[in-house]
Amino acid sequence: DDETFSLLSFGTNEDPESDMCKVLWDCERLNEIENLESWNLRFKHVMNYKRHSGLVNHLDTNQREDVFVSGSRDGILKCWNIDSATASMTFSEHKGNPIVGLWVYKGWITTSIASCDEKSVCIWDSFTGRANQKLGFTSSVSATTWTCLTVDENKSLVVLGTADGHVVSFDTRVGDTPVRDWIVPQLPLGRAPGSIGGVCVGGACSRNGYDGGDGFSSGHLLSVSHGASVAVMDDRCGVILCDFEAHDGAVTQLKGFSHYLFSVSTTERLIKLWDLRKITTATNLDSATFGIGVMEPTCVLKGGSSGDQLTSVIVHNNTIVATAPHKVYTCPINEVLSNGEVTMTARAIPFRGRGNIVTGRALSHHSLLLLGMDEGSIRSCV
Repeated sequence: DDETFSLLSFGTNEDPESDMCKVLWDCERLNEIENLESWNLRFKHVMNYKRHSGLVNHLDTNQREDVFVSGSRDGILKCWNIDSATASMTFSEHKGNPIVGLWVYKGWITTSIASCDEKSVCIWDSFTGRANQKLGFTSSVSATTWTCLTVDENKSLVVLGTADGHVVSFDTRVGDTPVRDWIVPQLPLGRAPGSIGGVCVGGACSRNGYDGGDGFSSGHLLSVSHGASVAVMDDRCGVILCDFEAHDGAVTQLKGFSHYLFSVSTTERLIKLWDLRKITTATNLDSATFGIGVMEPTCVLKGGSSGDQLTSVIVHNNTIVATAPHKVYTCPINEVLSNGEVTMTARAIPFRGRGNIVTGRALSHHSLLLLGMDEGSIRSCV
C-alpha cells in the first residue's frame, strides 16, 4: 500500500522484475552482497513515511542509523524508527514556525537533537520529546532571525547563521548566552552584511566513515555562505581567511568532506567542489582587500547533459549523490577528485510525479537513501 509502506524486491535494469533479494530489510544479507554498483541497479521504493503537512526540508540520523529525524515547513519535527512508517515522537516546541536547521547528535549514547526556527533554538530529547535547553533568549540576540544551524560536537558548540550576516556560537555547557558572535561583511567591503545561507564547522563527523552532515575533519575552519560567496574563517577569533565568489547565484547548501567543501547553487544549477588546502589570502592587514581571495573549484558537477536543477548533495561511502526535483544523480568520488568537470549519472526513482524532492540523507549501514518531499512525505530507496 503506497500510502503506508511496502517492502519490495529489486532487480537489474535489464530485468527489473527479477527477484534478486527476497528480504530487502534483512540488512545482514544485504551487507553480504558485494559490488552493488556493478549491477547497475535502479533505485527501488522501500517505504513511505507520510505525516508532515508541509514540505520536508531537513533530515538527519543518529550514528547507529536506526533512528532519523525530519524537520518541515509545518514547524514540526518527528522521530522515526527506520523500519516503521509511524513516527515514534513528535516535537512541536517551535509552534508552527518553519524549521530552518536540524542536527542529531552523533554520540553512541546521546539522544539529543538541536533544531531551530527563525526565532528559537532548542536542544531536545528524542525519547521524551521535551526541550532540555533553549538558546538565544537573551536580550542581545532575542531579535535575531536565524537562518541555518550546525553543531560542532567536539567543542559542544551550536553554530547558527543570521539574516543580518552574523555567525553566532553557543556553548551548550554554559547556558543560552552566545560565546562567539562574528560578523561576515558583504563583498565588496563596505556593503551591509547579507543573510547567512549555510555554515560548516570544523572537527565534526565526516571522518568517521558515514555521512557527516555539515562536518569537517579540519580543526578550526568555519565555512559560511552569504549570497553567492563563501567565507572561510578561523572559528577561534573570527578572522576571515578567505572570502571568494563561489557561484553566479546564491549558495543554498554547504557540505564538508574531509578537507573539501561542496557548495550548491540551485540558481546556477551546479555543485562545486573546493579544496580548502588551497586557500589564498592577502597578507597586508591594512589592505582593503584583506581576506579576499581567489579560489578555483577542484571540480564542477552538473546534473545530466541538460543541467538539471540540483537541490542538495550527499556524500555516501565512496559516492556523491545529488538530488534534483524529480531525479537523483550519482558519481564516484574518485571521478570527482580527478576531473575538472563531471556530468553525473541520473538514477531512476520509482515514485516520479508524486511530489518534488527537496532534500536527501544517505544511510551507509543500510544502503538506503532518505528523500524529503515537498508534499510532506519522506521516502526511502535502496
